[in-house]
Amino acid sequence: MCPQIDQPPPRDDGTRPVDLRRYGNPLDALAADHYRQRLILADLERLAASIDRDNDDVAALLMHIEIEMPMHTLDEDEDLFPLLRRRAAPEDRMDRLLARLDAEHDSIKALAAEVRDILRGVLAGDMPGDRTPLHGFTSAYRRHMILENAVLLSLARARLTQADLADLRSRMAARRGLDLALETGPREDRNAQ
Repeated sequence: MCPQIDQPPPRDDGTRPVDLRRYGNPLDALAADHYRQRLILADLERLAASIDRDNDDVAALLMHIEIEMPMHTLDEDEDLFPLLRRRAAPEDRMDRLLARLDAEHDSIKALAAEVRDILRGVLAGDMPGDRTPLHGFTSAYRRHMILENAVLLSLARARLTQADLADLRSRMAARRGLDLALETGPREDRNAQ
C-alpha cells in the first residue's frame, strides 16, 4: 500500500495543463490538476464580476471546460473509482462516497454546458447579463474538489497498491495520447522513498 504523506504545493504553476509525465504517482497529478482547476475557477469568477475580458483568457477557459475538465472526470469515473471500489475496506463506505461524487459529476457536467455557452458568447462579443451560471458552476465545482481532495484522494493513497497506481497512470497517459515508454527527465514521485 502507498503511505499517507503530506503534500507540498504542486510545482505546476497552473498556467498550462498538468503534464502527467512529471508525476510518478497519478494521484499527485490529479491533485495538481485540482490546483489548476481552482485557478480556473478564480478566473471564471473574475469574468463573472467584470465586463472587462481578454479573449485569449476566455478561449483558455473554454478549452479547459471543453477538453481538460472532461478528461479529468474520465480519469476519475473510468479508472480511479473502479480501482477504489475493488480496494476499499467496508469502513470506507466507498459505495456511498462514489455515488455522491458520480452525482456531482453529472450535476457539474450540466452546469459546464451553460458555462460553455456563456464563454462562446463572450468570444462572439456578447457579455451575458445573467452570470449566475458562472457562480453556480464555480461554487459546485469548488465543493466537489474539497471532497475529492480531503476524502477521495486520501482514501486512494491509503488503499491503492503500487500496481494500481501504475495501471491508473498508464490509463491516464493513454487517454492523453502519451507514451510513457518514451519518458525522459525528472518526475515527481512522492511515494517512492
